[in-house]
Amino acid sequence: MSVAAVRIDGRLVHGQVVETWLPALEVTRILVVDAEAAHSTLSQAAMRMALPPSVALTITAPEAVDWEEARAGTGRTLVLVRTVAAAVEVDRGLDLRAHEIPLNVGVVQHTPGRRPITSGIHLSSDEVEALSGLAGHGVRVELRSLPDQPPLTVDDARARFLKAG
Repeated sequence: MSVAAVRIDGRLVHGQVVETWLPALEVTRILVVDAEAAHSTLSQAAMRMALPPSVALTITAPEAVDWEEARAGTGRTLVLVRTVAAAVEVDRGLDLRAHEIPLNVGVVQHTPGRRPITSGIHLSSDEVEALSGLAGHGVRVELRSLPDQPPLTVDDARARFLKAG
């Protein structure tokens, strides 16, 4: 399978991903890279129930991912992670720039220390810097919750972060 995109979404597999991102990316497989989900049968069952039978689902802890397998084969894969830090780790395994895999920042919940970038994306200073580092390395980073929204760049995110301060 080839990797169509990596998406940061704190909710992982849910209706918005299934109804909008899977068709937009023509995805036939989802790879959830998340230690908590990999160890929760309840989370795994909920995610499996949300998907149509035509979409394969693999849920694994970060240290157990075979990145060579994720890049090879047939079909298109969407990699889902919860956090910016997890996306940085995925980049180490996949080399997003070299394989021209976009990074979509979709939903990052508000927590203390994060500022609103959009209504669904809240980032800390460290997260803005991490995304800037990826973009500076040549990774195509876009911030948007839905595929039909115009994407924001990391520079847009930085400006909004500073304005929200």
